[in-house]
Amino acid sequence: MDVARFDLEQRLKDMPRNILVVIDDIDRLKDEQIRTVIRHVKANANFPGLTYLLLYQRNIVERAFGEEGKQYLEKIVQAAFDVPVVEGDRVGRIVLAELEKITKSLPEDRKFDQTRWGNIWVGGLRHFFRNLRDAKRYIGGAEVQLSLHSGKRVLETNIIETIALETLRLFEPDVYAAIGRSKALLTGTSRARKDADKERVKGGHC
Repeated sequence: MDVARFDLEQRLKDMPRNILVVIDDIDRLKDEQIRTVIRHVKANANFPGLTYLLLYQRNIVERAFGEEGKQYLEKIVQAAFDVPVVEGDRVGRIVLAELEKITKSLPEDRKFDQTRWGNIWVGGLRHFFRNLRDAKRYIGGAEVQLSLHSGKRVLETNIIETIALETLRLFEPDVYAAIGRSKALLTGTSRARKDADKERVKGGHC
C-alpha cells in the first residue's frame, strides 16, 4: 500500500496542472454515506495536486457526525464559503421567466385565462418553489410535458392545467396519483354529487 501511495504521489507531482475534484449534493445522502464520503476526502486530501470542492448544506453534514460534527469538519475543510440564499420571490420570478420562454415557442392557447392563472400561481403554485434546485427540477419537467402535447398548429393541452399538474407530480406525488384515480370527482356535475365529493375530499378518501 505504501509503495502504491508513493507511486501515485509521484505521478500527481508530475501532472502539469492540479486536479479539482467536485463532490455535490453531499447533504442529500444518508448519514452513513455522508460519513463515508467525508472520510475518503480526509484520507486523500494530502495527495499533491488535488483540490476538493465539497458542496453541501453545512448543518446536515455536521449532524451526520454527531455532537462533534462541526469540529470534525473544521479539521478537514480549509476554507468554507456560504452561498447567499435566494429569496422565494426571486425563485418564483425565475420560474415564471423560464415558463414564458417555453410557452413562447408553443402554438397559441386561445383559452388561456390570465385571471385564472394569476389565482393558481399566487394562491398555490409559487409556494412550492423554495430554492433554485426546485426551480431547475421543475422547469425541465414542465418543458417536456408541454412539448409532448404541442402539435404543429394546435396546443393539445391546457397550459395552466399542465403547469399545475406538473407541479403536483413533482412536489406532491401522492396528490397527483389520487387525481388519476378520481375521474368522477373531477368530472361529475350534479349538485348532490359535488356535495358528496366535498365530504370525500375532507375525509381524505379520494
